[in-house]
This record gives sequence, structure tokens and C-alpha cells, in this order.
Amino acid sequence: MKYVFSFLIYILASFFWLAHPAEAQEQALRNDNSSIFTWTGENDYAFLGIYSEQISREKARKLGFENPYGSYVSRVVKHSAAERAGMQPFDYIFGVDEYRTGEGQGLTQIIRRYAPGQKAAIHFIRQSRKRTETVTFGKRPGEERPERTECQRPFFGVSPQNLEKAPADGVPITTISNSTAEAMGLLDGDVIESINGHRIVDWRDIAIAIEAMEVGQTIVVEYRRNGRKEKGSQPIKSHCETKAESKWEVPVTPEPGDWFNRHFNNPEEKNGAGNAQALSIQVESLNKEEAQRLNQEKNMDISTDNNLPLQGLSFSAQTGALVRIKCWLPESGNTTVKIFNDSGRMVYDYELGNFTGQFDDEVDLLKNGNGAYYLEIKQGKRSISKKIRVSGR
Repeated sequence: MKYVFSFLIYILASFFWLAHPAEAQEQALRNDNSSIFTWTGENDYAFLGIYSEQISREKARKLGFENPYGSYVSRVVKHSAAERAGMQPFDYIFGVDEYRTGEGQGLTQIIRRYAPGQKAAIHFIRQSRKRTETVTFGKRPGEERPERTECQRPFFGVSPQNLEKAPADGVPITTISNSTAEAMGLLDGDVIESINGHRIVDWRDIAIAIEAMEVGQTIVVEYRRNGRKEKGSQPIKSHCETKAESKWEVPVTPEPGDWFNRHFNNPEEKNGAGNAQALSIQVESLNKEEAQRLNQEKNMDISTDNNLPLQGLSFSAQTGALVRIKCWLPESGNTTVKIFNDSGRMVYDYELGNFTGQFDDEVDLLKNGNGAYYLEIKQGKRSISKKIRVSGR
């Protein structure tokens, strides 16, 4: 029966390839010697063992990545296939065997073609050099790594400074008292360019670099001060060590109304200065009944819970008919943002890894045509879903 089912899947997959245009077929399997693949069940498919996220085209360009659809590793799971293969945070994975990530095929979709115990070649970029490592996929563990306590979590002690006017390279920072950053001699306005040899392009890179460390390890930072390059190193303290003696406050999260007024009702941003194509964007709540209908009729697998705490979710038209999505996630957890079109096809998939804070990205929805789209933001076991109607002239 198993082989009959696999054969039926193969027939359906073949029909799917033939029914799609050439650019989609170019991302399909091109190896005549490969075996028939089957999509495995939720608990059965291969587990690489990374937390990863997609990055913007601009960031991919800055880092010299030709393929902007890869996965940027933010954390490696202990005792996983990725750890055994020596993979590290900041690795950029763009392919597995003969498969390559693309606009309609992310790393998650590729790995689901494999089963635990199978071997595969992982293609990635580290420090501007292309590399390949062979892994043997494992099974997803029953339990995630327990969250580290404040006294186990490394804390550098910087906050972003005026990110809207950030320089082309590096991240300008403000230091927190009694922190590792202050002990290192960093000052407000210094621009961090690298941490432990990893290039820092944006604030997220700082978070990835710190998360990869253990309390007591030495952090090495290269930075600019008044145009001059500097370098410092210091054993990194924990969050509770820093907070115990320092006097600092975490900025208050904006109220939803204030956030909406500043980022959505702004006429210049809403219309998109110099926008080549006027957009109409309407957002509606997606109730449980409609979500269930979409899942049943169009196989979307979209969440029906709507229990994720979220602030300031906004949508605005940008230059070039892009839709800008912004929101604030006050809590942390493994986070994904997905968008499906009205036929049930996933047109956007952003894996943020262990994330908290402001999400801000631009999506070209009009290339998929006018109509209804369905947004799902999931963090841990909680999620929220919205229906978006987009049309353009």
C-alpha cells in the first residue's frame, strides 16, 4: 500500500510540474538518477536542527549572496545533524543536494523531501566562501531546548540608536550602565561593525551573535568611533549580573493606536512617495469558521486560534507596488510569517527564529495578482491570522 501511495503522489507531482510555467519547473528536481520523493508526515520528516530566517534582498546584496531566498542561520540545535556537521550561526544555506532555494521553494520545503536517516549535501556560505557539508538527517526531538534563565543568558548591554538613519555599514548603539559593553569602553554613538568575526549589518545580527554565546565567554567587537576603527574584548556578563546594579529601563512598547497613527495613517507613507502603481489595501479579521473552510477547501493549513499578543499591525503601499508589513511582537519565541494567495499557494514565508521586537518587511503581492491574501503570524504555539485584499491600477 505504501508503494501505491508513493506512486500516486509521483503522478500528482508530475501533473503539477507540467501545469506550472517554466520558471517554477526550473526549481524542481533535475537528477535523472534520483529516487521518487514523498512528502512525509509532520512527525516523520527530516530534521536538520537549525533556527533560521529569510533576509531582505538589500541585506543579501550587502552580504554578497547571489540567491536572496536562502536561510540565514540564527541558532544551531544541540546534538542535531547541523551541529554534527559543524554548522554555525550566520551560515547562509541556499541548497540541499541538487535543490536550490527560490521564490517558491524555501529550505523548509526542500528538507521535507527527505526522511530521518537520509544523507544530503548542504550548500551554504560562510564568511563569503561557498561550502558544502554532508549531513545525516535526524528526527525532530520531542522537546525543545529549555529557555535559559536571566542568569544563564548572555547580555552585552547595548540598545539601538536612531536606526532610521543608520549608516550603510554597521549599527550605531547606546550603552547600558554596568554592562559588558560599558566595561569594554564602548560609548553612545559608536557603530558596531563585527562581533566575534561576524559582520554586523543590522540589529538582528547583534542579537544572533549574542545568543550564540555563553556567559563568561570573551566577546570581541570591532567598531567605529568618529570615523576611526577600534577593537575591544571582554568576558560577557549575564542579564541578571548587568541588571542587578544598573539603572536602565526597557522602552515602553507603543500603544496600538499610536503605532497605527504613526506608521499607517501617515499620508506620505500610505501613498508611497513616487509610487509607480497606486494600491488599495483592505485588512479584515479572519474568523475561525472561514479559516477552517480555507484549510478544508484549499489545504492552506492556516491557524484558527488568533491568540497571539501583537501590537500595531499595519500595512502600507510602498514605491514599486510593494506592501510594507509592520508590527511589534512584545514576547519572544520561534516566529514565522506566512502569506497565502486565494488559491492556497504560499507566496511568502519568513522564518524569524527566536524573535522579539519589531517586524518590518516589504512584499510584492501584486506580482501574484489582485485579490485576497491570508496572513498568518505564528510564535511558539500562538498565532494570529488576517485577510488582506489588495488591488492596483
